[in-house]
Amino acid sequence: IQKVTFLGSSVVPGVKGLLNQDNVSSNLTVITKSISSMSTAEYANFVAAIYAAYRQHSAFTAEPTTFVIPENDYNGLATPLNTTYPTKSKLEFLKDAFKEIVGSEVKIKKLAYANKNQSGLGVDRYVLYREDPDTLALNIPVDYTATLANSINGFNWENAAYGQSTGVKVFRPKEVLYFDF
Repeated sequence: IQKVTFLGSSVVPGVKGLLNQDNVSSNLTVITKSISSMSTAEYANFVAAIYAAYRQHSAFTAEPTTFVIPENDYNGLATPLNTTYPTKSKLEFLKDAFKEIVGSEVKIKKLAYANKNQSGLGVDRYVLYREDPDTLALNIPVDYTATLANSINGFNWENAAYGQSTGVKVFRPKEVLYFDF
């Protein structure tokens, strides 16, 4: 279920995940290298540009609530924003900037599936989106359910299980934006 949630299904055509939606646009200009490796000036420009790019993409009608970062980059965000005055990490600075601009906290999450060597997409993919059931959804209409375990031969126990899930459906593609490099 987790792999389908992020990358879709390779078995069932048309089932897409969060990272490979056909109707979501990709921005190639805001993030040109891993954000954890950016200098202080580059990082400040990135923070200023990412929110502006999202707002323009959404036609100024939506505020982001979640920012997904490839895990290999997220892990480096604990470094100080400025090595001369190491008062804040890059992650703290980003959280504070989003909170000040958006007016509420933006969840920043790491995701291993967003790493280019894990996704098969050929890029590191960052996703800024509005977490709202009107924007996107993943349904699990039938939870994973195990049947009663039973022994056929009096020694080995067996049972069956069933469940059902879907891929991610993006209803408002203007409220989801990919950043690739």
